Amino acid sequence: MNSYFFIPVTKLHKIDSLNTKSIDHIIIDLEDSVKASERDELVQNLYFHRSAKNHYLRVPIVSSKNKLDLSLIESFVVKGFTKFVLPKLNSKKQLDDFLSHLNFNTLDLILLIESPRLYLELQASIMSYVNCFKALSLGSHDFISILGSTYNESNIFYLRQMVLIMARSLQIEAIDVASMDLRSNDEFKNELKVGFEMGFDGKYIIHPNQLETLLDYKFYTKEDYDKALAIINEVELKGGKEEFDPFVFKGQVVEQPHINAALKVLKFYK
Repeated sequence: MNSYFFIPVTKLHKIDSLNTKSIDHIIIDLEDSVKASERDELVQNLYFHRSAKNHYLRVPIVSSKNKLDLSLIESFVVKGFTKFVLPKLNSKKQLDDFLSHLNFNTLDLILLIESPRLYLELQASIMSYVNCFKALSLGSHDFISILGSTYNESNIFYLRQMVLIMARSLQIEAIDVASMDLRSNDEFKNELKVGFEMGFDGKYIIHPNQLETLLDYKFYTKEDYDKALAIINEVELKGGKEEFDPFVFKGQVVEQPHINAALKVLKFYK
């Protein structure tokens, strides 16, 4: 799974050291981690940071009065920033207004779904957003807070699954939720396992310890690799992916979905 590592803009000085680690994507957070009184100075620092444009920015685009406010993100676009995580949108109308105001075809956007209303409206209209986003993800903690539910795996599983399905409908990445519990490494490992088995492509990371766990985690075993390699070798002997008929491999019928799964294992090991 790809890592999407959140770093508060107040810790911008640590980005250069993070770049030496095996992080796939860095997200500089200007939303939850920033006091309003400090934002202007921090934004100015970000404008002139030498590598900030290579990373995603999570920028507030909805005001405390639930009104769309694009002034900050527009200022970053003018400065040449192109990669953004979009938080706190409450409805399809707000999303459509955002997309109509900015030339989104030049931007790399991750949509963070945190509102029950937006979640439901997207399910009915998801195919109208082809080529709009790089990835979809669930802002599970805000979402569950709005519902008034207890935060646990069973209460977010279906929500995660539906966001994954919407992402696959658009043929884009699905990023799994952030884990706020830093006390239990076993709990985080379980979250990685469940997310990977569900089919998520990436994982939000909020702490270096989580990153180390992700990097060390064995998503596939040696046995998984050997089986995948044997299946693909058998497919090649039968004329390749486009020519084979379903066959039996160690008691299991192998069809196109099994070949795709085997190729995914081999790609991971490469």
